[in-house]
Amino acid sequence: MLHSETFLSSNHKALFFPTASIAYAHSHISTDLPFSANVSDPTSVHLIPSSLIDSSSKRTHHHNCYAIAEYLSQDLPYQLSPDDVYRTAGCTQAIEAVVSALARPGANILLPKPGYPQYVARAAFDYLQVRHFDPEGDWEVDLSSGEALADDNTAAIVIINPSNPCGYVFKVPAFEEVVGSNPFVPMEQFASILSVLTLGSSSERWIVPGWRLGWIVTNDPNGILKKLGEKWKFKGNKELNAASISVAGVVELLFQNINANDHRPTIVLGGGDPSRFPSYRTTSSVVDSVRSFSFNSYPPTVGLLPARSAIAKHLSQDLPYQVSPDDVYITAGCTQAIEIVISALARPGANILLPRPGYPQYEARAAFDRLEVRHLALIPERGWEVDLDSVEALADDNTAAIVIISPSNPCGNVFKYQHFKKVYVLGHLVIGSNPFVPMGEFASIVPVLTLGSISKRWIVPGWRLGWIVTNDPNEIFKKTGIVESIKNYLDISTDPATVIQGAVPQILEKTNKDFFSNTIVMMRQTADMLYDRVKEIPCLTCPQKPEGAMSVLIKLNLSLLENIVSDMDFCLKLAKEESLIILPEKMLSFLYTEPVLMIVGVVVGLKNWLRVSFAVELPNLEDGLERLKAFCQRHANKQ
Repeated sequence: MLHSETFLSSNHKALFFPTASIAYAHSHISTDLPFSANVSDPTSVHLIPSSLIDSSSKRTHHHNCYAIAEYLSQDLPYQLSPDDVYRTAGCTQAIEAVVSALARPGANILLPKPGYPQYVARAAFDYLQVRHFDPEGDWEVDLSSGEALADDNTAAIVIINPSNPCGYVFKVPAFEEVVGSNPFVPMEQFASILSVLTLGSSSERWIVPGWRLGWIVTNDPNGILKKLGEKWKFKGNKELNAASISVAGVVELLFQNINANDHRPTIVLGGGDPSRFPSYRTTSSVVDSVRSFSFNSYPPTVGLLPARSAIAKHLSQDLPYQVSPDDVYITAGCTQAIEIVISALARPGANILLPRPGYPQYEARAAFDRLEVRHLALIPERGWEVDLDSVEALADDNTAAIVIISPSNPCGNVFKYQHFKKVYVLGHLVIGSNPFVPMGEFASIVPVLTLGSISKRWIVPGWRLGWIVTNDPNEIFKKTGIVESIKNYLDISTDPATVIQGAVPQILEKTNKDFFSNTIVMMRQTADMLYDRVKEIPCLTCPQKPEGAMSVLIKLNLSLLENIVSDMDFCLKLAKEESLIILPEKMLSFLYTEPVLMIVGVVVGLKNWLRVSFAVELPNLEDGLERLKAFCQRHANKQ
């Protein structure tokens, strides 16, 4: 059951602090009504789409989760744990996550009419049938209507309180009829008999909707979902399980293998996020944006015009034509840009060509949207260039796009101009001699969607500010409906924080040039050190020195090692013995269940290759490489 709660502030003014809750349980509307969760453990991160997950952790900043748990526990008879809290980009994304988790073939959801349109829009997007129950004359729930509509395939019943748009506040007797005789203050009070997911945000109480800070909280003190999942016929959205691959997920798994008795600091050479190092500090323009109090409201779904104009101006510097602000759509990082573009391209029977090795987010989103993936081989002996002979063999009339990433993540190479005539590209940081070529140059030949963000160049991945740009002078994307699909998706998804959008013009136009030059100098130093030190380790081979991005692929020769059976085994033992995190390139899709970890599918990657990031400070990299060398020597084949 989904609803919103009303509380009164300490001075008893009628302030409405909306949250929303979802109860997976037997409702008193229908005694045999089953509800759905994504997996048998509702606290699984697989309830959360990939765009919610921070680049360094599956739960964004544990101290934020602790504060939210403490705040919500004030009105509950039990204490919430920070592990029950999942940060989202506003309540909009919380709705998106929960509705996607509920969706399954044949399922339906009961929504109030009139009601908040976001539920209807998201349900339609996820092919979840909507059934509307009518209110009584005073806007209370018509219980007979609810019982008539609910059946074995009903995933949830939604009640919004205070009602949006009706403005009605449900009273205790009304909720007693819906959920039983327990007093309604608040819905989480029923967690002993109903498992509740609370959806909330800071938007209304603190009047900062543009900050896009929300949460999903699992209220399940008795573990009802774990114990009774089979009885209640729990069935999750299999597409979410299929798409449960992320770099952050593998990093977390490796962290779980760290030896607690090793008091050395853990060194992470797998994440590609140097923002935690003092040497990589960037602009403070967001401080000015927050203090201006001009960017607390909801933004337009396509983004603030000054931010779009600044991005258009920035990208036009490397193009033979001027990008219009109308061609720019602002997203919550490049992750959401990938989600939107893949969703816009997906259609029955379509396929997409992705590089292997490549960035796993493309693969995950394609799986979620049921878009067939065909892999382009990258050739390490030729600087990770695409095997162009395979392009025409793989592409057909149903190919929606061909993706090449340059500078390559995770290979670290930069493609040359001649290599770009059949691809669109996501690019940012170049440290080698090959110049970066924006794919937008080829827009007169083929329409191009440029995906970008401020994450890498400005070293602020946690600010979650990205963009989609249509490089399309012939308006092919408009004629084929791609632009309309992008706008429609933005209408039903969350927005990047308005305070970050407000800072974009200053970020793009006024960041000191010394910041960029210093960053490139540091990256060159660490890339050179990595390349040279790897040569000293017999079981490792780096095909070429990194030219861009923040990571490189290294070949692992298992025949020179003892007691190491795979790249994953190598990384797990390395984490345990040396407190060093390096990623296996052959990423896996994991499904966490009690008490075991199930591997549910192999996703894009190369067998027995390692992804190593050099986006760290020089002393950290030097220490990490010494640990790597010691580990390899210790496990070297003695024969």
